[in-house]
Amino acid sequence: MIQVEGIFSGGSSISAPIIGEDFNWTGSDGTYQVLDDGGGNWRIKFLSSGTFTPLKNMVIDVFLVGGGGGAGSSYCGEGGAGYTTTVRSVVLTANTAYSIVVGAAGTNGNPSSAGGETTAFTASAAGGKNTSNGTSSSKRPGGAGGSGGAGYVSPVATTTGGTDGGDGTSSATTGGKGQGTTTREFGEADGTLYASGGGRNLTATVPNSGNGGLFSMTHPIHPADGIVVIRQHKEVAA
Repeated sequence: MIQVEGIFSGGSSISAPIIGEDFNWTGSDGTYQVLDDGGGNWRIKFLSSGTFTPLKNMVIDVFLVGGGGGAGSSYCGEGGAGYTTTVRSVVLTANTAYSIVVGAAGTNGNPSSAGGETTAFTASAAGGKNTSNGTSSSKRPGGAGGSGGAGYVSPVATTTGGTDGGDGTSSATTGGKGQGTTTREFGEADGTLYASGGGRNLTATVPNSGNGGLFSMTHPIHPADGIVVIRQHKEVAA
């Protein structure tokens, strides 16, 4: 797979699109990536909000991930990942401006916050839910999301969040509820995995993954912003 810096078009099989020739983008450099997957297949990843204007008519597939939810700081589970949405056969009209809003990550701590909603091409994906602080006698569950955040347990090193649409691990409290469907790109088995719930299965904050957060004084995993990915429309195998 070749990544082309700064690079769209629709219809028959084409090479990766070029900014200023096939599309315009109001976001700054580095806020989008064009990927040439070979064989006339390509994707564009939008890493922040902006306005996308195709310069040719096109038919695309769209994949959206909401922002990851944050985790509270005591007696609570971890943050839920952003929800995901796939929409196929979206018709875009040349020289029409389409707003893209990438959901912002929530925050860990007290107070924590939920992830933001991602919207593009009339589709949307909600942000992951955050968890608020509990008490020793009233502990809180993990946050719901695309994949659920881990439930509360001590020590926290044993908790794991859900992946690929699954629920978070339950212990002293239940894990957060996942969406129950894959969170892989375009809902396909070989797609890149997004939206894992907060928990010790995560080892680092992954930008634009929509992952949920894990609160820690020493090794925090911060929730991540969402993403919008488009590609030239592909027919789904029967």
